[in-house]
Amino acid sequence: PIQIETEIDIMRSQEFASRVADDLDLVSDPFLNPEHSSTGTEIAEDELERQRDMVVTRLLDQYRLSRRGESLAIDIFTLHPDAESAAQISNAVSEITITKSAEDRRARLQSTIEFLDARVLDMEADLARAEEELAAFIRDNELDRTTYSEELLLRIERARSVLAIERQRDPVGAEVTSLEAEVAALEETLRQRTRHELQRLNLNRALETKQSRYQAFVDRRNSCLLYTSR
Repeated sequence: PIQIETEIDIMRSQEFASRVADDLDLVSDPFLNPEHSSTGTEIAEDELERQRDMVVTRLLDQYRLSRRGESLAIDIFTLHPDAESAAQISNAVSEITITKSAEDRRARLQSTIEFLDARVLDMEADLARAEEELAAFIRDNELDRTTYSEELLLRIERARSVLAIERQRDPVGAEVTSLEAEVAALEETLRQRTRHELQRLNLNRALETKQSRYQAFVDRRNSCLLYTSR
């Protein structure tokens, strides 16, 4: 898999080998650093850095990495005249790989948590705005009057009944004109009320969608936080 090849590339990098060299103090290893002085003479910083770079370069030539067939396992072979030192280098390569993988996972997890925290805050603000918008829409259009549509229907029916009677009595009279205008106004009010109720339904659905997405992000963030506490 690409992941294993990437892992091997990392383990073969200068940065990784530097970490191995520092952890094992390989600058003091006479095989990897023939210039090392065992007399305890203090070395200048720039000279020590030069020797360290040389040790890292030589170290990369001393250990080999290979995949074990199609498995996820990586075999580590270290060449060193001292068998104990060879084992220490191989073990260090393995341990640092495990440690680095754990550090990378924690870093990625922390990055994910920070992203989710930011998204949750943004979504909380968006939810609050949507809730305020819905509340204002209900208030401005009196949609909290739950029986208003039924009241309008009754008023329309009564007005139509009176209009029918007046038309029989005086088809072109002023009262008929007034009642026709009243019925038309009531019907328009009912249509407007119906439109508002549909808009409210759409706003409710949009709010529920936002709430579901918000809860999904909260649950995902909480799962990540739970994982970090293990």
